[in-house]
Amino acid sequence: MEPRTVYRAAIWSLAQLALILLAGPKADAKCVSTAQIQQLGGALQCRNLGKLSVSLKEMPNNCHSQGLAVDSSVTVSCMDRSDSSAAYMVVFPRPGDTGKAFKYKVGNSYRHPSAFQFLGDKTAVAFAPNSPNGQSQIRFFDLKNQELVPAEDATIMAPTHIGALAFGRVGELETLIGCAWDCNDWAVWTRKAGSRAFTATSVRKPKEHTDHRGLDSGVGAYNSLFLTTRCEDKQPLLFASHGTWLDVWELSGVGTADLRLKKIMKRNFKSVFHPGINLFHEGMTLFWNGGQLEIMAAPHDFKTEGCGPGLRCTPGLYSCTAAGGAKAGPGAN
Repeated sequence: MEPRTVYRAAIWSLAQLALILLAGPKADAKCVSTAQIQQLGGALQCRNLGKLSVSLKEMPNNCHSQGLAVDSSVTVSCMDRSDSSAAYMVVFPRPGDTGKAFKYKVGNSYRHPSAFQFLGDKTAVAFAPNSPNGQSQIRFFDLKNQELVPAEDATIMAPTHIGALAFGRVGELETLIGCAWDCNDWAVWTRKAGSRAFTATSVRKPKEHTDHRGLDSGVGAYNSLFLTTRCEDKQPLLFASHGTWLDVWELSGVGTADLRLKKIMKRNFKSVFHPGINLFHEGMTLFWNGGQLEIMAAPHDFKTEGCGPGLRCTPGLYSCTAAGGAKAGPGAN
């Protein structure tokens, strides 16, 4: 039987969420406790936090959402529906504010920006053609004064389409984990803090790297990834989503050809929350609300329907959390 789900229709106070975003620690300083993972499999509370809007002057065409990060700001990546060479990153200083859209033209066909994750104030985004073929350029950006500024980190050329990209720490290593088209292949890059260069490790057929002691060996066509650690033992964890599914993997051997994956949690959100579209149709991220873990999603495209004058918007930014409100354990900060 599907665990009981609580749906709470009331929308958060925008001022309340703004205070959390501005005051909360950076996502890379957080971890996920065993209790939080267990409670994600139980009763959940889900809500719409409100529309995400941007000026038509900054985003003249409809834009297909790709990735989401929620930290000191809300940031969304999207692919221009009409311009075959344009991609956008949109930064919202506070929910309810009109976002600032940053347009990128990377060559003539790199219009597909990946899902992404911030490590402190830095993020990495893979730009690729909107097809399974072709390579990707992974570029780095710093968030300064609510603007995304190109960073000095060296661009990474990946030999395949990278549609989802996690960015976190595994021990002393800054780590990127990327999914190719439908996650048929993975790529991992690592570097020591302070270094500009990453070392790459390719993982072909990740299903063959799964640990049979896990729940199953199914690797989904993930479109969003989030790399973090377990609070109790600093075990690297990868949250991965697609469609209505959220999987949690334990990782070992990161940075080697012997990467191992053990699935420790899986959850179908279809009957949990269905905002007219699959919850994990595109961007997913983790957010810590005063120590309580939130699973957040931005599945909608930017369009003009239902928006204010001169705006393009999405119908909502969604959040689901354990109804019991489990918080991070020891070592969370």
